Amino acid sequence: MTNIVKSWGAIVLLLGSIGCGGESSTSGASAKLGAPTLSTLSVSAGVLTPDFQPDVFAYTVDLRLLQDEVEINYASDAEGADITVNNGLGVNSLTSTEVTVGLDQEVVKEITVTNDKGQSSTYKVTLQRSNSELKAIASSGAASDFYGSAVAISGNRIVVGAKYDDDLGSLSGGAFVYTLENGVWGNEQKLYAYDGAAGDEFGASVAISGDVIVVGAPKEDEKANAAGAAYMFVYENGSWGTGKKIYASDGQTNEEFGSAVAISEDKIVIGSPYNS
Repeated sequence: MTNIVKSWGAIVLLLGSIGCGGESSTSGASAKLGAPTLSTLSVSAGVLTPDFQPDVFAYTVDLRLLQDEVEINYASDAEGADITVNNGLGVNSLTSTEVTVGLDQEVVKEITVTNDKGQSSTYKVTLQRSNSELKAIASSGAASDFYGSAVAISGNRIVVGAKYDDDLGSLSGGAFVYTLENGVWGNEQKLYAYDGAAGDEFGASVAISGDVIVVGAPKEDEKANAAGAAYMFVYENGSWGTGKKIYASDGQTNEEFGSAVAISEDKIVIGSPYNS
């Protein structure tokens, strides 16, 4: 349609669909001009791409390997508007839809906002869950640290041993704790034995359960040469603390107490393979 406007002796041609019931569309999602829109659109896991804007109607959400459930939250402040998700009736307030996404699966949710005049906008949200690896790399890693020689996981936390790390002396050892956030292993914190020394191999074994971590140091020699020890760390006030030392009361030379560790509820088991 062409509109002709006369003004001050000039003729201006206005080309387009403004005021003519035109439609905006992006990748199958659409909105008619004058139709109600969402005021909120967010997800509980993964990253919504692009960032939400009421006049953008197509989005993707990339989920990682361990993220199989996500909530889509949405609302409209348009008066008298109804929200439907894949033709299921919602309400005109902050609402959420739970979605389960399988590995290498794509799930599409269409969120439609309709007013009492029958005008509507549809937002298309495509959720994808990748089967790709989640890699945690020590920021201070060095050659021959043996990072990854022991690993354990509990909830959204992992602990990784590096028994030949040498920050406290050659082969003194270390361990790294990570938290999974938005599909990335972040918030790295490095653990050491508070009395660590060369040759201890702290990090040869690791275990985690909730807010408790146990790390073995089988070549530690407080009781005797390579008698071994283990260290328990508790997560408090945003950090894992300095650790509490555990060793066998009858530890002897080369028993290597701490070669294996495990946690179950309030119990800790520590292996000493060469105890005689």
